Amino acid sequence: MCILCGAQGWPWRFAAVAAMISVLVMQADLGVAASVAGPPMKTGVSVGNILTWGRTNPERTEYLWPIYEGREFSLPIELLRKVKAYDFDFVRLTVDPGPFLSFTGSRREALDAKLVETIKGIQGTGLDVLVDFHPIRMMKNYAPDQLESESQDGVFTAYVDMVRRTAHLLSGLDLKHVAIEPMNEPQLGYDLVSQLHWQSMVERLYDAVREESADLTIVVTGGRGGNIDGLVNLNPQHFRVGDVRYSFHYYVPYVFTMQGANDKSTKKQIGPYVTNLPYPAKSSDLDVFWPTVQMRLQNAQDLTAEDREWILKEAHKELAAYFGGYATRGGMSSQFDRVSEWARINGIRSDQIFLGEFDASQQGPSNAGGLQSSRLRWLADVRGEAERRGFHWCFWGLSGEGGDGMVLVSVADQTRIDVRTAAALGKSLYIK
Repeated sequence: MCILCGAQGWPWRFAAVAAMISVLVMQADLGVAASVAGPPMKTGVSVGNILTWGRTNPERTEYLWPIYEGREFSLPIELLRKVKAYDFDFVRLTVDPGPFLSFTGSRREALDAKLVETIKGIQGTGLDVLVDFHPIRMMKNYAPDQLESESQDGVFTAYVDMVRRTAHLLSGLDLKHVAIEPMNEPQLGYDLVSQLHWQSMVERLYDAVREESADLTIVVTGGRGGNIDGLVNLNPQHFRVGDVRYSFHYYVPYVFTMQGANDKSTKKQIGPYVTNLPYPAKSSDLDVFWPTVQMRLQNAQDLTAEDREWILKEAHKELAAYFGGYATRGGMSSQFDRVSEWARINGIRSDQIFLGEFDASQQGPSNAGGLQSSRLRWLADVRGEAERRGFHWCFWGLSGEGGDGMVLVSVADQTRIDVRTAAALGKSLYIK
């Protein structure tokens, strides 16, 4: 339950009625046309290789120019046509905000032109585009903690200006086929103070977009990395003008979705030692699975006694929860119910709820992840829980060079869609 509302949610119900009345008046004043509608964004896939992870110097202290030069940043037209053929209707285009904040003058204008060119290229395949500003940790100055800082040397004000400029750019395109997501997975919101901080920040981002366009579709997200807790702690009353969607990401149980994940910066992690988890899981499976984890830890050569003890404790805690009912469709359904209830209380339509990311690791040539059979069952359940509530969704992601196998394409051949993954998402080749 949201910690900002009363025990029964009555203060927000009253506020919702008042807000709806004020919005009708505001829309009349602004001349907002009821017939204007953004892209449906029913089922999509994220694309992260075109305008993310650009070229830098070896120390990662500055970007190289041109930043997106090389085959790895090219638009995969043929692959996108296959996405369309599988009856997806949009692409969530991830964009690193760092270069757009770093460069000025003609180079900044060139980045704007690159963004528009990319959008039009994707739309040329018949897919709509959601422009998702996606902070990453490649450059310290533009990492999420810096972008979300309101300190004197923080860059959030510049970030708001960047979003405003991009909204102005997008407002010149066909608004029925483009949308904007001002920030992916904000890291604030894990306590009341930072939760209120993020609320004011996302309102500023929303206002910046609305200053440029009353009609551009905006995807709004809560804090806590954009998860369910972050969404249900978001007060939506500010976001009532124009087409608005409310996003959450779903990667739980993390011990399942991040199987095999290996963070090179730390030894205290359980991902490398937990793979091949069954889904759905039952309590008796823990006694069968746990000895394998212990054996992997015993064979690990580069762990201190302290590291080993920490991993054993954390892994057992996570797996006890996993096999204790967390890794079932019922457990998943109870989490999605929280989103539905939040939407109901706040008068938000189910088709405004946007499951913006979900996927799980899988085994492949370069990754020791989860069993494909278990992954496919989990994907089908997540997609099913979203669709039976009328939520729209976006899968993460199309392709990638990373080692987690979170891709729609085949891990063995990234030029083709993996038929099994597509089927779990309710997709097959669509022939008119």
